[in-house]
Amino acid sequence: MSVVSAPGKALLIGEYAVLEGATALVTAIDVRAIARAPKGPRREPTAVVQAAFDAAADFVRGRGLAAPTAPPVVDTGRFSRGIRKLGLGSSAAVAATVVGHVLAEAGLDLADPEVRQAAYELARAAHREAQGGGSGADVAASVLGGALRFRDGEATPVALPSWLKIAFVDAGAPASTASFVRQVKAAAVADPDTYDAAMKRLRGASDGFFAALERAEADDDDAARESFAALKDAVAAHNAGLRALQELSGAPILTATIDAILDLAGELGLAAKPSGAGGGDLVVVFARSQAALDHLADRLLRERGIQLLSGLSAGAQGLRREAFAPRCSRLAGFFRLHIDQRRAVLAEACAIDPADFEVLDPGALALDQAEHMIENVVG
Repeated sequence: MSVVSAPGKALLIGEYAVLEGATALVTAIDVRAIARAPKGPRREPTAVVQAAFDAAADFVRGRGLAAPTAPPVVDTGRFSRGIRKLGLGSSAAVAATVVGHVLAEAGLDLADPEVRQAAYELARAAHREAQGGGSGADVAASVLGGALRFRDGEATPVALPSWLKIAFVDAGAPASTASFVRQVKAAAVADPDTYDAAMKRLRGASDGFFAALERAEADDDDAARESFAALKDAVAAHNAGLRALQELSGAPILTATIDAILDLAGELGLAAKPSGAGGGDLVVVFARSQAALDHLADRLLRERGIQLLSGLSAGAQGLRREAFAPRCSRLAGFFRLHIDQRRAVLAEACAIDPADFEVLDPGALALDQAEHMIENVVG
């Protein structure tokens, strides 16, 4: 039984402009979607799940391999805060995990570069079919992992400088990337000159951001300081481009909450911008030290009631096979089962070979003694 996971994503630069052929920087975030074989009845698969399953199943059958008979179930609970998604690319991660699960079940090695590239192409096509558009940068991050330079579907790894610290702030409201893009595209038709000017700003900001990263030396503090100053300039230019798109299209890209985060980050000498389409999902913050991020977190919480999100690590590993399914430790009715039944439940939940339990038997309590002890503890 295969268990496969894929990370979420965060765009660091290049939003909107990447749809016009500009270069974006995207990183995988270690918030993972987890796919495993269904157990018993399940809900109708979503469009993304079905498209990814069909594409991957056709791929493996075309190579003479057996495909699963049904799509896996996918857990994306880590992509939400309460009932609200955080804008970390859950649909792309779902496409990646479903494709990865089918390939793994067919016996393909997800660590093989050719298999990984095939998984990316399959997941990107399925995601585009189900969602109706997008650059594919989010799918690239979910499959390939790490930080990636992305342009026109091509993704290449990027090493972020060690001095660059990255954090994310919850801007407090869900946003629909597709609806924002539609508004911007409609405005582009109505006023192409203004749209082109905004795109030129965004493209220049992306170029400036990459140039800032490439000029830094990890062990040269002066170079790092100059690089970060150039990075802040690039981020400011990007935000100016977003504001021009907002004025052109009427899409609420930079909300009052986002502006408050950007203003405070700027006051503290940091750089911040929306990660993604804007409108209320995430803001990414760049700093040269963790202490600077901690100071921002304290000020945001005290003055605005806004939280810096913890546990969102950039540069996460991409699509991978898991040794077991991360899940809640509570197994309903577990202690009402006989020990042999408990072993069977644990084996299924954690992808353990049932025979492995026998290795632990020598020197352990006899099963009847263990059963009696558990009954006394539970009782």
